[in-house]
Amino acid sequence: MDDELEGHFQALRSVYKRSNATVASPELPESEIVHIDIYQDPTGKDIILWEEILGAFKGADNVRHKTRSSQYGSEDVAFYTSKDFDLPTTEPTPQTTPNDVIGGSQLHSHSSITHPSVDTNNHSSVVANTLESASPDADRIADLIAKTDRGDMDAQVELGDAYETGKGLTMDHTSAMKYFRKAANRGHAMAQCRMGLLYLHGRGVGQNHAKATEWFRMAAGQDLPQAQCQLGLMESDRWNYSSAMTYFLKAAKHGHAESEVHIAMLFMTGQGVLKDYGEAIEWLRKAMEDDPGYDVAPFEMGMMYYQGRGVPLDFPKAEELFVKAGNLGNVDARRSLGVMYRNGQQGVARDFVRAMEWLHKAADQNDMVSQFTLGVMYDNGEGVVRDSSKAMEWYLRAADRPHVEAYFCIGVLYYDGWGGLPRDLAKAKEWFNKAADIGHYEAKDYLRSCVVVNA
Repeated sequence: MDDELEGHFQALRSVYKRSNATVASPELPESEIVHIDIYQDPTGKDIILWEEILGAFKGADNVRHKTRSSQYGSEDVAFYTSKDFDLPTTEPTPQTTPNDVIGGSQLHSHSSITHPSVDTNNHSSVVANTLESASPDADRIADLIAKTDRGDMDAQVELGDAYETGKGLTMDHTSAMKYFRKAANRGHAMAQCRMGLLYLHGRGVGQNHAKATEWFRMAAGQDLPQAQCQLGLMESDRWNYSSAMTYFLKAAKHGHAESEVHIAMLFMTGQGVLKDYGEAIEWLRKAMEDDPGYDVAPFEMGMMYYQGRGVPLDFPKAEELFVKAGNLGNVDARRSLGVMYRNGQQGVARDFVRAMEWLHKAADQNDMVSQFTLGVMYDNGEGVVRDSSKAMEWYLRAADRPHVEAYFCIGVLYYDGWGGLPRDLAKAKEWFNKAADIGHYEAKDYLRSCVVVNA
């Protein structure tokens, strides 16, 4: 057996404690080794379950795992029982047929008794085996598993959330749905809403808007604002703005900040209601008060000041609100700050260093515009030493999605070949073609130049 496979077994040598030996203990030759499966703790670390071992070999006091040999109770290895992890406790049946032993390792099939990843009646053992290695959430997850087994609906929702987000567990939308459904079928409103979201986005199940609506309505019937908001968004997607407003207003009665922002946007655009910037601003203020941690509200309020809608044009006030939203993680605010500091605005001084700082934050959130702008700044040497390699790096990241200017700029870098970047007309032509295919006229001019140069 190779080392990788051997690492998944406990090798039990029949060395007995003289004081604890009983006539019921299997009398195995001193040299005989029995292989049984190991388990893993919630952090993914291999553990030794002496309860199972002693159930089959009552006098055993020595265990070898991989290349290590340890005595029961020694400090260099963790010893647990199946109760510590809510694992099956049925005694394993040792397999010692000599013909099955090859090179000191036993070939055998896993049983549901000795291998927790096999489907058993105790689902918590399966959950425990999917915990991420060295997860800092291991204790929390273990507690949720125990509560879930007792039928705690809130715990079922939290466990489903851990599966859906991958926080503490390996991301698995099918398992997420399983636990959401357990609570949802018993009337848990948030679980019903989460079921709706899985159907809405087709995660762990085929996308089904009718099913999503059904689950959202169940939750909304229990006055859950998150579900009311989702129904409003679905109505808005169907251009049923009046109906959308009705749902948003229901959620807003609970101080649901996201719904309050959606109401503001409807007033801002005049969809389903008369356009009213003053009303929009009032709803944005309410959202900021009801949930100071909701990043969209300060960004949208900042845009009102940036564009002078319903309030006097005020770039410093917009900057203040963008900073607030940006510190909460809002990617639009971070990009906007980068652009403001790069260009400078009335009352906001140009500052390439701060522009770079905010653009990097947005770019790390995979914001294409910020990635491209960083490429331009490195290309032009704005606040940094000109660096063609860095410029190329950011242009390429932006070009992962259709970005015609990024295509063109990559072509120019290959065409010019400066700053240690070798000139490569073939690659330049390739990128100019990509840009030209989307209608970039300057790229077409460069393509003609490539033909002349190649001639």
